[in-house]
Amino acid sequence: MHIIYDDFYLKHDTGTSHPENPGRLVAIKNALDSYGSREELSFTTPVPAEVKKISLVHSGKYIEKIKSCSEKDAHNAYGVC
Repeated sequence: MHIIYDDFYLKHDTGTSHPENPGRLVAIKNALDSYGSREELSFTTPVPAEVKKISLVHSGKYIEKIKSCSEKDAHNAYGVC
């Protein structure tokens, strides 16, 4: 199993009442670290995606929208701008 992971993901904080939180990620990482067949696991640090690769699965219009939202920091509570 190939797993893309970085401790940077722990900074993604959606609030204490949301199920997606740093504690959940820590629990999953700890479970994977103690997995019996550790040699079956491969951890890789993520790298920024190239627009060329993103465009294989997303339209140019969508990519531009996400770029614009990121630059303006105009996200609401649900991560949608």
